[in-house]
Amino acid sequence: MGINTSLCNWILYFLTRRPQSVQIGNSTSSTTTMSTGAPQGCVLSPLLFTLLTHDCAAMHSSNHIIKFADDTTVVGLISKNDESAYREEVQRLTAWCKANNLSLNVEKTKEMVADFRRAQSDHSPLNIDGSNMEIVKSTKFLGVHLAEDLTWSFNTISITKNAQQCLCFLQRLRKAHLPPPILTTFYRGTIGSVLSSCITAWFRNCTVSDCKTLQRIVRTAEKITGVSLPSITDIYSTRCIRNANSIVDDPYTPHTHSSLSCHLERGKRLVAECCRTRPSTARRKDVGLPSRRPTTRRKEHKGPVQCVLGSSHRQGPRRPKPLTKNLAFGTWNVTSLGGKEPELVREVERYRLEIVGLASMHSLGSGTQLLERGWTLYYSGVPHGERRRAGVGLLIAPQLSRHVLEFSPVNERVVSLGWG
Repeated sequence: MGINTSLCNWILYFLTRRPQSVQIGNSTSSTTTMSTGAPQGCVLSPLLFTLLTHDCAAMHSSNHIIKFADDTTVVGLISKNDESAYREEVQRLTAWCKANNLSLNVEKTKEMVADFRRAQSDHSPLNIDGSNMEIVKSTKFLGVHLAEDLTWSFNTISITKNAQQCLCFLQRLRKAHLPPPILTTFYRGTIGSVLSSCITAWFRNCTVSDCKTLQRIVRTAEKITGVSLPSITDIYSTRCIRNANSIVDDPYTPHTHSSLSCHLERGKRLVAECCRTRPSTARRKDVGLPSRRPTTRRKEHKGPVQCVLGSSHRQGPRRPKPLTKNLAFGTWNVTSLGGKEPELVREVERYRLEIVGLASMHSLGSGTQLLERGWTLYYSGVPHGERRRAGVGLLIAPQLSRHVLEFSPVNERVVSLGWG
């Protein structure tokens, strides 16, 4: 693999003859020398796992092996009824497990076949160590239910069932007369996490009826908590934008800053476009909605046709952009901001605010502070040396910071900004 000898010897010394003991409270077991496996919780374990499984790769271009620590999946594309490459790949994986002292549990191994041909034929199951694998119609992969028809109805049913079970506990908390903030926190930690699990993978391919089923759960939670909660579409758009921001903020991504910014803007446009897009004609027929009339008007294009991702072009004069826009304001009594800056930025972005007035900051002096992801904090507190707990401030979004012309800290209770 191109690893030098000294590093190989160091890894070998690290893995062999390793003393290990177990401590529970004040009791410690006797020491045992281990020469198998990797230490649990060690930072080198992911690297050692990668080195161990580097030769477990697909031999044929039509197959793909997805590897995880305790779960491995073989995906094969069968063309012209030729399953030899797919079956050979499974046999090679079985032989690799035996060669590396890994036991393959055939009872837990399942096979799912997605066949969209008109004339379907019987698929003979795979045979591993003399046992036939069970062919299932759906399987659970990384928390998401995949069906043989590649639809998300079964996944929606599973999400709905888990969310409804949590709604019962939310109703009990409501009967115990808990305040709405605690009910909302319970919703976000249980029901909201279930609804948003891998939502970027399955939401856009769900039918209208599936989306209505999930939105019905949100409306029920709103009636219980008495608080307005984000819809399923808002959760999806927020998660997509968050993923785009994580790509831009990742320092290990091998791209330039300009290309990452374009990727982020393109992702935001796609999210906005997908949220406005109606279901397709076939999908609308499935849920009993009238199909849209096809467009019959044709235009004669001269020259090459340009396709722009996430935007639409039309002929004729465009409307001028508005000079003003609606801004989202908010206020927050933070009760001492010391060390809460990252949490403050996350909460403000989650509520989609652009200008936030902060009170009771317990700050000393006045000034400007640049926070995470371009947010700017303008604050005015008590003079240095005084013990009064006061201080106010304004938190400005990154897209509005360049419009600030003047900052005037009046006192620990009044601060002003000049816009231009």
